[in-house]
Amino acid sequence: MMVEFLAMAVVALVAFMAARHPRVRRIWVLLAAACLAAELNEADIVAAEAAADVQQRARRRRWWQLALLRRAPQKRVSGGDRSYRGRRRFGAASGYGAELAESNVGLSPSEFIEHFRFAREDIPRLCRALRIPDEFRSPNHCVCEGEEALLLYLKRLSYPNRWCDMAFFFSASEGWCSEICKEVEEHLFGFSWHLTHEMDEARIRPMVPLFAEAVRRKGAPMPGIVGFWDGTFRHFCRPSVDGYNGIAQQMQYSGHKHEHGYNYQGVVTPDGIIVEMNGPYEGRTNDKRMVQESQILDRIARWFPGYYLFGDRGYDHGNPALQTPFNGAVITPAQVAYNRTMSNIRLPVEWAFGKVSQLWGFIDYDKNLKLYQQQVAKFYLNAVLLTNCHSCLYGCETSLYFGVPTPDLEDYLYNA
Repeated sequence: MMVEFLAMAVVALVAFMAARHPRVRRIWVLLAAACLAAELNEADIVAAEAAADVQQRARRRRWWQLALLRRAPQKRVSGGDRSYRGRRRFGAASGYGAELAESNVGLSPSEFIEHFRFAREDIPRLCRALRIPDEFRSPNHCVCEGEEALLLYLKRLSYPNRWCDMAFFFSASEGWCSEICKEVEEHLFGFSWHLTHEMDEARIRPMVPLFAEAVRRKGAPMPGIVGFWDGTFRHFCRPSVDGYNGIAQQMQYSGHKHEHGYNYQGVVTPDGIIVEMNGPYEGRTNDKRMVQESQILDRIARWFPGYYLFGDRGYDHGNPALQTPFNGAVITPAQVAYNRTMSNIRLPVEWAFGKVSQLWGFIDYDKNLKLYQQQVAKFYLNAVLLTNCHSCLYGCETSLYFGVPTPDLEDYLYNA
């Protein structure tokens, strides 16, 4: 047995001298040392070979990690708390962007508003009102502070952008930005569904007489109008997963708009708040069907008897809770004057819908809104919620037009 070990040791030494690669030579050295020990058996030699192989693989893996890190330092990992990478923070840690660690000049107040749509001094109040948790943690273990996560989502919605733009702006990976945005989206959707999909009757009820008086002061011929009802079409990228003749192509295509998208029905009150944004409905759904399915008029008649909503000529439901302009081939001069006056008074509903797209440009970029890859409907409902929060903090044109103050942020979100 001793002779066999010596023979194997000699073979290992000869192979060591013949080998040129340093890693291979180390392996033969280990084998020779193992064979020279007389008390070793064959099992120990196999274990030594396995240990040498593990060490070699570990060295090779480490070499590849360093090589990838030198070539693409921002793509090293997609998860973790990002603290080792020096992630750029825009919350309280940096004075809300005023003192960025990697630059001598931070974001000015106006630049902060351009990026996040809210002033830096109002971010803590917004976080408290929206009940943002201390941290968000995704199923893939991506972690972010609550305030930073909200700023990340505000930046995402503020203007059309790509994940690589977000990764560069926050000095984080695209995967991390995507995971955190999904978590914030789900958190905010709970608020937007309760507050915008169906109006907050408890908050609005004490304000109804004030709304009716404000509309009356603007010259409305008919008393009791407390809100304005209108529809909006939100287009998105043409669905292509099921082909040109697929079910999504047929159901989401609007022959009136000649685009693919969702329909929504909204109610705007004189204080400038979009109190209801009912939807989404298929793109081919018409206004009359959406009114019937939403049951908004039944709720108005039940909650606020004696008060009405006002819509455009597209609605002809016959329900007394919804008033529309006079329609027909022949109408009297008094009816023409009524239509003209009410058309001017209901114009603020267009201002409110326009403010949503103005503040959150991402929801208006259809090339990046893909039905089968994103929760397109949640984007718009969350944008409506954030627009209402913006109006609560800074006011809006509709509120100034009717002379009705917007509610406090905490009052608006109280019943969410």
